[in-house]
Amino acid sequence: MPIGQLFARLREENGSGFERHLLPALLSIASLLFDLSTPRGIAGGTLYVALVCCARLYREPRASYVLAACGTLFTLIGFLGKSVGHTPIWVSMVNRTLCIGVLWLGAALFCNEKRRAMKLTAVRSRADALLAVLSNAGDAIIGKSLDGIIFTWNTGAEKLFGIPAQEMIGRSTAILIPPELREEELSILQRAQDGRSVERLETRRLRKDGSSVDVSISTYPMRAESGEIESVFRIVRDISDRKQVEYALHESEERYALAVRGMSVGVWEWDLRTSNLHLSPRYCEIVGIDCNPQGGQFASLRDRIHPEDQARVIELLQAHLRREGNFDTEYRFRHENGRFIWLRATAQASWDAAGKPVKVVGSIDDITERKHVEERFQLIVREAPYALLMADKRGTIQVANRRVTETFGWSNEELVGQKVELLMPERYRVQHSDIRGRYMEWVEQKSPDARSMSPGSCRVGIRRSGEEFPVDVGFIAFCHDDEPMVLCSVIEATERLRAEEDRNRFQERLEQQVSERTEQLVKANYDLEQFAFVASHDLKAPLRVIDNASKWLEEDLDQYLGGETRENMNLLRGRVRRMEKLLDDLLEYSRIGRKFDDSYSETVEGSVLIENILELLVPPPGFRVDISPAFSAAKFTRMPLQQILYNLINNAIKHHDKKVGLIEVKLEVSAADYHFTVVDDGPGIPKPYHEEVFKMFQTLKPRDQVEGSGMGLAVVRKQVETFGGMLSLESEEGRGCTFRFTLPMKQRARI
Repeated sequence: MPIGQLFARLREENGSGFERHLLPALLSIASLLFDLSTPRGIAGGTLYVALVCCARLYREPRASYVLAACGTLFTLIGFLGKSVGHTPIWVSMVNRTLCIGVLWLGAALFCNEKRRAMKLTAVRSRADALLAVLSNAGDAIIGKSLDGIIFTWNTGAEKLFGIPAQEMIGRSTAILIPPELREEELSILQRAQDGRSVERLETRRLRKDGSSVDVSISTYPMRAESGEIESVFRIVRDISDRKQVEYALHESEERYALAVRGMSVGVWEWDLRTSNLHLSPRYCEIVGIDCNPQGGQFASLRDRIHPEDQARVIELLQAHLRREGNFDTEYRFRHENGRFIWLRATAQASWDAAGKPVKVVGSIDDITERKHVEERFQLIVREAPYALLMADKRGTIQVANRRVTETFGWSNEELVGQKVELLMPERYRVQHSDIRGRYMEWVEQKSPDARSMSPGSCRVGIRRSGEEFPVDVGFIAFCHDDEPMVLCSVIEATERLRAEEDRNRFQERLEQQVSERTEQLVKANYDLEQFAFVASHDLKAPLRVIDNASKWLEEDLDQYLGGETRENMNLLRGRVRRMEKLLDDLLEYSRIGRKFDDSYSETVEGSVLIENILELLVPPPGFRVDISPAFSAAKFTRMPLQQILYNLINNAIKHHDKKVGLIEVKLEVSAADYHFTVVDDGPGIPKPYHEEVFKMFQTLKPRDQVEGSGMGLAVVRKQVETFGGMLSLESEEGRGCTFRFTLPMKQRARI
């Protein structure tokens, strides 16, 4: 289009007013003045690029080209009208060329974007005209561009996908498509671009919450006025309910087909008017004959029934045809291979208006395996080493093994058909009959109460001779041919009760002996504690005399004593103090777990407990004791924890081989225990002595080097173990010591 026509179109579409042209004009003048006032270079030329942005003021997309042309003109004017400056001419020319290139590239990009937006707006306006009718339709109506950007989203789409229109307009439909169906969507869009519609495609899409929904999609391409396909119009219908019905129907059909294939019964139909038998394939498979739907005459199969069962089966069938009962029986049948199998047969006849039977339909089931199991069961019952009997819901004995007859003195023929109450004393029979009735009701109802008989049931048996004897009775309830039955085991309990009486007498004697030993131990512990107290008190008295006498002698003979004599006197008093400490530790050791004061029930905060310990210890200036922050958030019973931590920290300080040291006290809390760790950086303890240091009076260094009684770690171990904890030591020579111990939160001494 010539530049003059373009200006005319701009005036036609944007009006003849100067408001729209004011900003580009001012920007052009300002950029040109700035450009002319600076040396030759790119500094001023870059300002003309801003002119392209003013194209947003015009509806015509090609307005950006007009502004780019103006910018190009001003760029050349600025290049020619400026002073040379210090920039080489070729650099300025390259920069101006780049600037002009950027101007036209920006104009082209802006023009294309403007056209695309106008096209999308036009498509949207045409789609909105259609959606004005369909906006409230139950189906989802979606309009989107060929690259998948949504511009129409009706109420039905909001309900189906759970996403408001304002969230979907301008977004891609990719968020609605499961990853495995992306190729399917690309195929649909390709067909739309080729001008082909897609009718009622059943697929899946995603809702806002991530759940999938079964939908039917119809896609129609939309053309512009020029005939070019510019967008896609889509109708989406929720078919979840129909899919669920189809799935349920499919599952039902599969279950039915599986049940038919898995049926173990064979079906037969006997036409009494023609005497023909119609046999199912399964029937033929069971009896081992060739499958022939017209199974032949009834007599051909009647002769295969075992001779001992044939008359009974025929009589039952004839009685059923006379309407004198149901036909449901078990009998032996000769298989094609010559062996007899057990069959269970049921049948139902139909009669005409005159009451004459015309047809019988029935089924057979191979129960050979069950019969073999029953035979083995009867063999087990018969040969069991204890009395077993089986009774029906009326209490009638059906089966009784050999041990029953030996235990009670009745023969098998005398017991079968009698009530089970026959085997118990008469005073229990009425009560047991009531209990048995309730129990069998529980068995029929499959109640949990059927697991055991009532506590009031009889546990005394009676022999045929009238002798009563104790018994242990067990019950197992089961159903045989849909009738509740009970299998009862009876074991004579005379020997067991005698053994229990002997065991009870032994238990009583044992408890009496334990009680006597406990009293003796309590008395011995009391005597030991008294001895320790008296010994400590009586031994401390002469020690105090020795200590005072040594001080008096030193004062009286002060002018006659030399340095060696004074050192010996100090050594004497040191031995006295060590002996007093040893006596105190022995007394304390003997009282652990037996004597408690208020400190064993007093609860204190962890920080307060640590402060009290450090006040008692007063660590030397070169030692630092680091306490875990967990102590400030915990509460403890003061004793024995205070004494345990005091001894461990004091031991670490006392046996340290340097004038400076670090001791760490850590705490971890579990569900039921406190876990403590005391770590020092002292000389450590060699592994061979890890157990020795917990014994009384044991020290690794001579007492002349380290003053102590050798009781500290022994007291710690006894305190920890007495109160239900565990203590361990980890150390190597020269690497410090780590003592770990636990104490239960609910403190209770194991006395």
